Amino acid sequence: MLIRPEAYLTYLVWAVLSAICTTLNSGSVSAFIYETMQVFDVNRYPQVLSRISAISLITRAVSMVIGGILADHIGFNAALLISGIGGLLQTAVHATTVEPARRKVVQFLEGSQPIFQRFITQIKNSFSILFKNEKVRFLLIYGIMYFVIAEFTAVIFQPYLAELGFSTKSQVALFSAGSLFLMAASAMLCGRIKTRRNEVKLLIGTSAGLCLGLVLIFLPKLGIPAFILLYACIGAVEIILADMLNRFIPSENRATVLSAQNQLSSLSYACAALLLGAAMDSLGIKLSALITGILLAIEFSVLFAHNSFKELASTNT
Repeated sequence: MLIRPEAYLTYLVWAVLSAICTTLNSGSVSAFIYETMQVFDVNRYPQVLSRISAISLITRAVSMVIGGILADHIGFNAALLISGIGGLLQTAVHATTVEPARRKVVQFLEGSQPIFQRFITQIKNSFSILFKNEKVRFLLIYGIMYFVIAEFTAVIFQPYLAELGFSTKSQVALFSAGSLFLMAASAMLCGRIKTRRNEVKLLIGTSAGLCLGLVLIFLPKLGIPAFILLYACIGAVEIILADMLNRFIPSENRATVLSAQNQLSSLSYACAALLLGAAMDSLGIKLSALITGILLAIEFSVLFAHNSFKELASTNT
């Protein structure tokens, strides 16, 4: 990107490498943490995940503020170079991690099959779990809707700030960092208060908050409070959803199922983004957010009225 940022081919190469990175990473981190916590105390997984999420978000927030200041003072390319160096250092840290001990049964089954056959079997079993297990299927659909809201919020946040008059890189970085700090605080709070008994109520409440936040963006005086509500709910839902989803997935399929869930969410948003982009071009950000919030509120209501959600709720009572 530094050598020829003006060339579209450079962007395509970056996009392909980024997609490979995301695919390999998606599901792996969450599965790694959950499997590790099973060795210690799986009931503390939400609390530990919330702390890890908060550390990640706060680090991103601090980096974003520094990056915005650097971009204004020494140029965007210099900030990009520093970011690349940080990625290499991160790789070195990842190389020192040690995976939790695997079960002997899984090791035996994998060792008795050719690698291609293992790959096909893993993919088949993972998609079977995703679509045939009612609880996992409900959480898959919910996760897709949550992902659409989270990505849509991130897309409209900066243009909305620009409409309010905040347009410099450092100003945008400060607001973006603030949203990450808010998500970190929300994740930490959710990790502390979430239990098996109250997680369904928390899921319903945060879902209502997500839809309400989108609706409130339509009102000029409530735009900033609406984004505060949105980012607070986004931070909480990430913890709730990860804990519930991991609980219903077998260990040997965990990373693949979570990765497939992430990829399906990305594909769904790619389709939804075309409609959302067209809506913003023709109707504007505020009206598009209002319509999206109302439609998603209806979809959440239908989803929560389904038998699969009632069965999921009954397991926690």
